[in-house]
Amino acid sequence: LTFDDVPWPSFTSPQPEEDLNISVVSEFLFSPLRPTPKNRKEILRESILRWHPDKFEGRVLAFVQPQDAEAVRQLSAAVMQSLRRLMDEDN
Repeated sequence: LTFDDVPWPSFTSPQPEEDLNISVVSEFLFSPLRPTPKNRKEILRESILRWHPDKFEGRVLAFVQPQDAEAVRQLSAAVMQSLRRLMDEDN
């Protein structure tokens, strides 16, 4: 996999040096363009499981090309940080 192959939670393809901040992640996850029968808390819980560093490293990062691995690791950490902040806001 390359950086561009990762299904980032964003409507636009981020660049390696960009940061997927809380507003971008929130806009994507809770967009009316992504209809889902799940509530906000369920969407966040599912996303946190998907982007959790331990899971992400084994499921995705292990297959990323070495030249893209660090950029993918950093941006996935930014996604996780945004998800945690969103979860904290809901509690």
